[in-house]
Amino acid sequence: MKVRNGFVSNSSSSSFIILLSNINDRQKQKIYDHIEIAKKIDDDLKDQGKESNYEYYEEWYIEEDDMSMWLYTSMDNFCMWSYLTNEVGMVDEDITQMGDDMWGDSIFDTEEYEKFRMKIRNDKLNKLKDNIDENR
Repeated sequence: MKVRNGFVSNSSSSSFIILLSNINDRQKQKIYDHIEIAKKIDDDLKDQGKESNYEYYEEWYIEEDDMSMWLYTSMDNFCMWSYLTNEVGMVDEDITQMGDDMWGDSIFDTEEYEKFRMKIRNDKLNKLKDNIDENR
């Protein structure tokens, strides 16, 4: 029989980007209050004799700039994707999953985030151009 001594972890990291233009102030606050709201939902379900939705309450880190929010964690037992779609009212297309290799860095200083910003900027410019072409 093998015996393992020391710390064993099967955690992983996750990160998402949400454009601020895709959410309102109420939704944004729900994202910041995700643990408090999830605990209340689970307490209400338990009071009704039902199973909890979330059960694990690891806090996600949140950063934002003028364009987006970055949500990230090194322990993703709390199902943020489910929370965003079920409780915040977001759709899958409004949530962009980013690479796990940015853990510990500020996403706003990474090359991957700059590429993301440029893609969003170009999408907006193309949409404006299409609107101008349609109005001619």
